[in-house]
Amino acid sequence: MREEQFYKDGISKMLSTIRNTEWLKAIYSFVNVFAEDKED
Repeated sequence: MREEQFYKDGISKMLSTIRNTEWLKAIYSFVNVFAEDKED
């Protein structure tokens, strides 16, 4: 597989996953909590 095709596949997978807002919120809150932990 060419590298260019690999990135195109990755981007289209990412875009279809982003449509799942519940998943996005879960990732966002996880990252938020993790960032807050590091500040302490």
